[in-house]
Amino acid sequence: MPLDSATDICDSLLVWISTFEVVGGESYSADDLTNGLVISSVLNEIAPAWFDLRDGLKENINDNWRLKVSNLRKLKNAIMDYYQEVLELDLVEFPMPDCNLVGERADEEHLGRLLQLVLGCAVHCDEKEEHIKKIMGLEEHVQTGVMQCIQELMEYEMPRNMGPGSRDFEKKLELSNSELTSAVKEVEEYKQKIHDLEIQLELVQDSTDTLQTENERLQLRSKTDGESMNQMMHSQGSNDQGNVSQLIEDFHAERYQLE
Repeated sequence: MPLDSATDICDSLLVWISTFEVVGGESYSADDLTNGLVISSVLNEIAPAWFDLRDGLKENINDNWRLKVSNLRKLKNAIMDYYQEVLELDLVEFPMPDCNLVGERADEEHLGRLLQLVLGCAVHCDEKEEHIKKIMGLEEHVQTGVMQCIQELMEYEMPRNMGPGSRDFEKKLELSNSELTSAVKEVEEYKQKIHDLEIQLELVQDSTDTLQTENERLQLRSKTDGESMNQMMHSQGSNDQGNVSQLIEDFHAERYQLE
């Protein structure tokens, strides 16, 4: 692949695969995908009416690379049929993945090409906007790699029965690019709104923290003032008691003198 190293592209697409519900956020290595079962589940989520392949794939094949290759070829053929019959696109001179190398050696370059075809299905299907939103939610370096894969793939796409010089072909290609750009723009606006709301939430939290601190300060002051008042009243009470005692003593002394 001319975009980056084959490993980088494959790694980005492996992260992208983890965004699907059927995968459940689990991380997979290249070797984990060589039996084709995870890829089949992802394709089924993309276009369930078309990619209902599990009954035709071998399961529990362990390290039997021949059975892995058989599964991968079925997936590849189903993907190409989807491009031609549903999307009505041909991939002209696209470097097709070698299923033998993927199944036998977990070759990252060819697995990356296979995943790139799966990516093409996702960004062209009826739910393409949703898939693009998930792509835009990935980390920046992963997002960049995936978007490069989309752009490269579109360079090989050609509507069926149309020549490269056809004006209709150019219009359709421009429309696809426009739709992709529009979807990306919508996602960026959505992310900006989230960012603005996060800032507002931080301001509200800061205000709440300030009010809580002031409340604690007033409570402490109220407690301190209350203790001071109690001490003052206790001291005043002691003084009053002393004055009464002195009056009683004076009274007894005066009475003694009179007697």
